[in-house]
Amino acid sequence: MPRYYFDVQNGDMVCDDRGTECPDLNGVKRHMKELIASLIWNTIQSHRDQLVCRILVRDQNGNVIYMSAVSYNGAWVDFSTRAA
Repeated sequence: MPRYYFDVQNGDMVCDDRGTECPDLNGVKRHMKELIASLIWNTIQSHRDQLVCRILVRDQNGNVIYMSAVSYNGAWVDFSTRAA
C-alpha cells in the first residue's frame, strides 16, 4: 500500500517523517479531512481562537500531490456599543 506524508504548516512547518499508508487518493483525502478535524478540535479544546494552517501531502517520491488550507477565527463581539 502506498505511503503518503502529511506536512503541517501552522507557523512552523512540521514535516511528517513516518507517513500514513492509504489505499488510494480517496484515502488520502479522507485522512486529510480527519487531520483537519483533529487540528480544529485541538484548537478549540485548548481555548485558542485562531488556527491558520496548510497541509501538504507528499507521495513516496517526495512530490507534493495535494494541498489543503484551513482557518478558524473566533472573537467576542461587544453588542453593548450598538445603538438601541
